Amino acid sequence: MGKFDTQALKDWILSEGLKEFSLETLFVAFCNRIANEFELHRISIGMPTLHPLVEAKTLRWYQQTGLESFESEHGYVEGDDWRLSPISYMFNHSLEELRYRLDKPGDWQRFPILNELADAGCTEYYAKAVSFNDSQNASLEDTDGMLTTWTTQHEDGFSNEFFGVISQILPAFGLVSKLADRESALVNILEAYFGHDAGYRVASGQIERGELVSIDAVIWYSDMRDSTYLADTLSSQEFLDTLNIYFECTAGSILENNGEVLRFIGDAVLAIFPVENFTTSNQAAKSAWQAATIARKKIDQLNLKRKPDGLHTLDFGLGLHAGVLNYGNIGTPTRLEFSVIGPVANEVARLESLTKDFNKSVIVSESFSKLLPLEWENLGSPQLKGVNKDFRVYSITL
Repeated sequence: MGKFDTQALKDWILSEGLKEFSLETLFVAFCNRIANEFELHRISIGMPTLHPLVEAKTLRWYQQTGLESFESEHGYVEGDDWRLSPISYMFNHSLEELRYRLDKPGDWQRFPILNELADAGCTEYYAKAVSFNDSQNASLEDTDGMLTTWTTQHEDGFSNEFFGVISQILPAFGLVSKLADRESALVNILEAYFGHDAGYRVASGQIERGELVSIDAVIWYSDMRDSTYLADTLSSQEFLDTLNIYFECTAGSILENNGEVLRFIGDAVLAIFPVENFTTSNQAAKSAWQAATIARKKIDQLNLKRKPDGLHTLDFGLGLHAGVLNYGNIGTPTRLEFSVIGPVANEVARLESLTKDFNKSVIVSESFSKLLPLEWENLGSPQLKGVNKDFRVYSITL
């Protein structure tokens, strides 16, 4: 077997990193290029992520079965799988690398995963941390970087050539992995703070102030009942926890039904169901109504748990409207947000305010009611503040 062409692999990694690439696809191709040379059974990389739900992402490649990808939720380090792993041992002992022969008895046998690898015929395990900053110790828990693991089935374990190759290629692979991680983090942040559609538009370059598009949509505006009372009687942390639970019921139901949450305005939720995301306007209205009924069910179930504990029950008022909206960037040159403007956006907030006047949980516009054939109760044409036209509204029990 000839000498492995390390430089060619480095050049390929950097060349691929300059293109549009998927880290998963690049990782699989990388593994296929190096695995046979050193009889590698398993290769893995893991990195922390910037995501509201996910703390770390891991890619594992097996010679026999190919790629596995999974995400670890925040707090995963408290579980047994982490605590009983060699990686946890590295972090706890501030080790930059870890190496075990698996074909001989040793203290590696305390780690369940290494016993599994030994049973699969692996002879040696190696873990190496690659730092993404200037830390002198890449394996410390606060360090931003990539953790790699390597397992071979070669009868003599890893060769000196293997370690020479790894020392040269890991910086290059770490570089493209860091690039992919940062791009993924950008998308995660944009989606978390702007919503899926608005985040995509911003990431695609629609960032100039005043850049608007007209869209046909169903629009949602809901407001929490008794929020002032709750804010006055609960501690700041208790009120924040209550708000988040409430938003999981309302905004969570919107997201589950293909809606886009645009803003949290205090305890209010502004959202849209763009018709372009559905087959017809009727389907958009149906999805919005499904979100409303699910939100009501979640709130009711939540209140069943709150009452026995003496907690104040939660409720909301909802306005639903439909029409053409101006959707895009508004704000100052240095502080922008993606939102909707225009008469329809103003009117939906006025609809929600009527829920208190009529003691109804939901009030919809005539344009919305026409999209959804339900037994609507006609509430007439009350004067909407700031709206100088006849505006008929309807309601129904959620």
